[in-house]
Amino acid sequence: MSDRNGIRILTNNPLVHAKYQGIAEYLEADAEGVLLRVRDRIHLGASIVNHPLSGGMPPGVCPFKSLILTDVSRGADMDTDFTSLELIEGALRVLKRTPSGFKGYSEETLADFQVLDLDLVDSALQPN
Repeated sequence: MSDRNGIRILTNNPLVHAKYQGIAEYLEADAEGVLLRVRDRIHLGASIVNHPLSGGMPPGVCPFKSLILTDVSRGADMDTDFTSLELIEGALRVLKRTPSGFKGYSEETLADFQVLDLDLVDSALQPN
């Protein structure tokens, strides 16, 4: 999947996937699955554009996670971005310490979480 700005979005949020068609890759995964896939991409040469804990909510609270990455097509021969790797590993540690409360959310609450995640992506992609 190529993109217009050298970025792609890995997401489990259908709103993000719908809005950013062409650069968003939809994952049938929970928040942890998204973080793990992002970690795999970092090992292939990608870098994180937005912080994995943005929005002030631990990943065990919000079931939707969208992360913006530089395009891994820049080559596997690129050095691993250790700052990105530290960020994603830190987010995974926070996730392990945070009890998951996803099972009891109403459809309205889930929709609110999707909008919040989309807003975080929108703000990260806004020019400064």
